[in-house]
Parts: sequence; C-alpha cells; structure tokens
Amino acid sequence: MAESEDSIAAIENLYKTSGTTKEFINNVLPSFLQSAEMQKYNQAKRNFVNAVLRNESGAVISDSEFSNADKQYFPQP
Repeated sequence: MAESEDSIAAIENLYKTSGTTKEFINNVLPSFLQSAEMQKYNQAKRNFVNAVLRNESGAVISDSEFSNADKQYFPQP
C-alpha cells in the first residue's frame, strides 16, 4: 500500500497541474492508448485496492467488491 501511495500521489500531482480533461480522456481510453503515467497510476490503484481488500477479507476479490473499493478510495471522473 505504501508503494502504491507514492506512485498515486506523484501522478495525481501531475494531473492536478495539467487539468482534468487530460485525466478524463486517459481514463476512458483502452490501456494501450493511455499515457505511461496513467497506466502507472491505474496499476498503483489496483495494487492499493488489492492490498486493502486482501488484508480485510483474505479471500478472492470479486469484480463488484473491487469496483466498490476503487470508488471508495479514489475520486472518479
């Protein structure tokens, strides 16, 4: 979680200064069309959510559980 936090914070700061339009466009594009920064951000988010949910449940994480945690911990466009 700590590693993910560092990556997330660095990339969030980049997008705060460049505007939300760029962030929104990067979020709706398929992964292979996203910027390297957005791919790194999304991977860090997945790592963070996985770490939190594994710690809480220790079981297999369902898609809906992952989606809910993503919305809970990260702002959505």
